[in-house]
Amino acid sequence: RRVVHFPKIPSFLFGAGVVKKLGGTAERMGVKKALLVADPVMKTLGRTEEIRKILEESGVSSVEYTGVEPDPPLESIERTAEFYRENCCDGIIALGGGSSIDTAKATAVRVSQTGLLEEYDTMMGGKAKVKPPLPPIIAVPTTSGTGSEANQYAVITDRSRDVKFTLMSELMIPRVAVIDPLMCVTMPPGVTAETGLDALAHCIEGYVGLTDEYHPYFESLASYGVKLIGRSLRKAFSDGKDVQARKDMCMAATFGGISFTKGLGLGHAISHVLGAFHHVSHGRGCALGLLCFVRANAKVCPDQFRDLSWALDRSDHLEESLVKLYQDLRIPLRLRDLGVPEESLARIAFETSTNAVNLAANPASVTERRILELLKEYY
Repeated sequence: RRVVHFPKIPSFLFGAGVVKKLGGTAERMGVKKALLVADPVMKTLGRTEEIRKILEESGVSSVEYTGVEPDPPLESIERTAEFYRENCCDGIIALGGGSSIDTAKATAVRVSQTGLLEEYDTMMGGKAKVKPPLPPIIAVPTTSGTGSEANQYAVITDRSRDVKFTLMSELMIPRVAVIDPLMCVTMPPGVTAETGLDALAHCIEGYVGLTDEYHPYFESLASYGVKLIGRSLRKAFSDGKDVQARKDMCMAATFGGISFTKGLGLGHAISHVLGAFHHVSHGRGCALGLLCFVRANAKVCPDQFRDLSWALDRSDHLEESLVKLYQDLRIPLRLRDLGVPEESLARIAFETSTNAVNLAANPASVTERRILELLKEYY
């Protein structure tokens, strides 16, 4: 008999303006000197300065590290960890999208554990190696995509091996997620679309994932996340200052970030390879991978896909619904439009087939040959 395990999740502060409560939250957690982790855009927009002032008002000092890179590589984590140690910090605040939050989580592991970070790769039994205590993490997302603020995962790039690997531990779950839709209004339309489709991929793949075959809690969050995205992603894309649409997308991203614990599948396996080998952004990779995922699993998930299609746009054909959405968001529908050369398809298929964790949770069994067929169909 399988036990239905309900996940540990952060405490949430949610709503327009809640970022102003960040300082008091950090102070109550006992943080005296925080490392503020962000990317250069957050500094340019003045967001890091805004956060530091909020912290200062509650007596929490801070230093900022704004060297976060997309798809954070190991080298970036090493630099962040060294900065944390040099400044004698005792807590980490992540400001930004999934890359900033994943950098914060990985840094928390790096500064509290022995050995090399790659030794904590989940595929190498890394989950059991992470021991308490880790410095407390507070996540302040400024995009609505990865849902990293709500879960125990961080995806790190190892450039020496051309792979992405996952860190996973409940100790990495942010203590608090401060989700303020006003922090998302400056997202450009393209970023809004790509991060929104990342959230959609989490919800759709998670809804049918087999890591937990029976889990109505995850399924309910995933299906409602699809509904929120269906009613609000186009609105947020066309009018970034639509706070209600931003609110829906923030919630959908969080729901996706929790629900994909039920399992991801072929879509994310493909997106990780596209990112590692062809530097395709994660959102675009997820979008293309999701089309392959839906086509690969349509025969074994007919009822679930009808449910999801109805939630997305009141239709009964999920692949057609996705194509319409991508067209409205100006997202490429073909691998060639992502700059992937046709001669690379065989290697992409092979590398995807080695992603044992995601493929084990995929509803249909897919071989390397079947993956190659799908990639050719979407070329």
